[in-house]
Amino acid sequence: MIPAQNLRLFYVITYDRRMTDDLEARLERLESRVRDLERTGGGDSAPGAGPAVMPSPNAVDPEIFWALTRLRAEVPAPGGVLFTGAVDLPSGTTAHWQLGATTTTILKREWDGFAPMLSA
Repeated sequence: MIPAQNLRLFYVITYDRRMTDDLEARLERLESRVRDLERTGGGDSAPGAGPAVMPSPNAVDPEIFWALTRLRAEVPAPGGVLFTGAVDLPSGTTAHWQLGATTTTILKREWDGFAPMLSA
């Protein structure tokens, strides 16, 4: 018969090994996921299903970032921001909107008055 103190030691060693195996498996899954994300540029749970991500600030694929490409062509440095949309509504009408501002205009704006709305 194995003495109780040896059983306890055996259990601890087995438990630690399972923890190590679990950590190694988790690390392998994380590394695989990072490789998928880097390869596809996605952020969603399915590889390639996430949003497009620019590889660098100056590298823009005009096929993916067509609106950004047009914004850069239309707005001189230091650039700007553009929100736009077109949505077919259940009523059968379509809502269109566009809101844009240059970087200079945005930086000159007094933002303190918007704090209550943003904190809501």
